[in-house]
Amino acid sequence: MTSSLESYMNRMVNVVTGDGRIIIGLLKGFDQLINLVIEDAHERSFSETEGVLTTPLGLYIIRGENVPIGAFFPNFLALGRFENFKNECVQTPRRPTK
Repeated sequence: MTSSLESYMNRMVNVVTGDGRIIIGLLKGFDQLINLVIEDAHERSFSETEGVLTTPLGLYIIRGENVPIGAFFPNFLALGRFENFKNECVQTPRRPTK
C-alpha cells in the first residue's frame, strides 16, 4: 500500500480512522507502517443540530494501526461547502411480516 500512497503525496486526502473519525488534510509523508503525516489537518464531524462541524488540528500524525484498509482516499469534497448540511437519522425500511 505504501507505493500506492506516493501518488497522493502533497494532495488533499480523507482518512477515516479505526474509531470513525474523518481527518482531512494535505498528505506530507508516510512510512512502511502506513503512519501518515497530514498538514493543515481538520476533523469533520456531523451533527443533527449543528450540521457539519470542522475542528482544526494543524500538523497531525495518524498511526498506521488506526488506518483500516480502504479508509484512505482522495478528498473529492475538499472544496465543498458543508455549513448548511444537516445529519438526519435515516430509518431502515422494514420488511412486511407474513
